[in-house]
Amino acid sequence: MGFLCLFDRSAPPRYANSMSSRVIGDLGKSVRVVIDQGGYAFHHRVVVEAESAFKAGSRWALEAVEFPVRVGTKDSRIDLLLRHIERPYYLAIECKRVNPALAQWVFFRFPTIAFERSAVERIQADGVMGGGGGTSLAEPFCGRSINDRAYHLGLVIKTDAPGDETGKNREELEKATTQAHLGANGLLERWTGGGAVALPQDHWRYVIPAVFTTATVIASNLDLGASTSLESGTLLGGPIHGQEVGWLFLQSAVSLGIRAGNAVRYQSPDLALALDREMIRTVPIVSAKSIAEFLKNFDPEIGTDPMFPHRR
Repeated sequence: MGFLCLFDRSAPPRYANSMSSRVIGDLGKSVRVVIDQGGYAFHHRVVVEAESAFKAGSRWALEAVEFPVRVGTKDSRIDLLLRHIERPYYLAIECKRVNPALAQWVFFRFPTIAFERSAVERIQADGVMGGGGGTSLAEPFCGRSINDRAYHLGLVIKTDAPGDETGKNREELEKATTQAHLGANGLLERWTGGGAVALPQDHWRYVIPAVFTTATVIASNLDLGASTSLESGTLLGGPIHGQEVGWLFLQSAVSLGIRAGNAVRYQSPDLALALDREMIRTVPIVSAKSIAEFLKNFDPEIGTDPMFPHRR
């Protein structure tokens, strides 16, 4: 028995002419302001830059854009998620277009972070190993040495450029790194704990939070301890030198409220080790004009042995 075809697949949809076909020209300055100052334009331009870098030889491939994550009761999205094509590394990237009036991010080193902390700064990131469907822990791992690019304090400094109408403030750097940490921990949360997406047995994944920004990234070698008056609590006289760099690594403690629920906790009264092992994580801060170079060169070289809770 044959069937009668009641529609022509080659014909345009009937609703095609149900809406007005009036062409709207330039939507005006107000739309441009929302797109630009909201960071939407920069976000998607970064996606294009990452894809171009991959085609040019970068090992970081596009995995997802605006990937939803949750840590506890906090919901967020990873602006851009990149995956290393040869190793189980993921970059959870926060894209931050900054207010031009506050577009200088200046970074300093701390001479001391914790008692007996090694003088050798290394990339510190969380990894998780699949347990064949069981609950897994997010554990801390060390990677390559970053002594020449490791910093501990970032400040937002005013420029001479006119500012945005929305007036974004000096907290944007901290907000950006917090979002990057939240994205990375949300991904770890997805792979660990109850109701998680189980990884294959003995299958490792490592997540590194990162911030790509329109800010000028400036590194300073000022010794805050030696250059400060104890009596007044202010810096001594003299110039404060800085150098613009393409990227650097911010070593910062992750707020407990955005740590993955199954992140490892060391049952030890040693607070210095708790800070070093549980909380300090590395965030690459990358200038927009150096994104392609960073992706071409960045290899965290994370080891396969977790950081154990012991002193040297």
